Amino acid sequence: MNRGNNNRDASILDEIRSLANSKRGITPWISWIILVTFVIFVGALVSTWMKDQVNDSVDTLKDKASLTESCDGAGIDVRNIVQKSSQTLEMIVINTYDTRIDQLVITAYTSGKGVVSTGTSNVTIRPNSNKTVLFSANSTTAILKIIPVYFEDKEGSDRKRRVCSDKAVERNITAG
Repeated sequence: MNRGNNNRDASILDEIRSLANSKRGITPWISWIILVTFVIFVGALVSTWMKDQVNDSVDTLKDKASLTESCDGAGIDVRNIVQKSSQTLEMIVINTYDTRIDQLVITAYTSGKGVVSTGTSNVTIRPNSNKTVLFSANSTTAILKIIPVYFEDKEGSDRKRRVCSDKAVERNITAG
């Protein structure tokens, strides 16, 4: 009996040696290990990339929602646009809502909707107040588009500039 166990142990050792010496026996295992490792690595890479994309998309949506929500309290009306000289327009801008307006983005167009000039007027208009605003434009200007802008009341560098494009006002210019 003892002799049978030794023969069996010897044959097992011979098979292990032949498997170890045979490149065909090990190669499939190594290729499977490399393939599985590669798939896990690519999966982790794609997962990280997708997580970053989703976070960026969520942040963008939050900013857009915040912008839309915050511009609900902003609005202007523009009256008495008069061309005072060949280079200057004068208008009365009225803040019709509850949010302080800190700037106006003004774009001048020709009657054919070609842009003549664009500028920013740094003017503070408190809620339910008005200001006279001057804007440089030439004599071909026929239409003005005025967009209200305000800065959030936060302190420091985290303060955001809110351009309320959906509250833009377009007016025709009359000769003065």
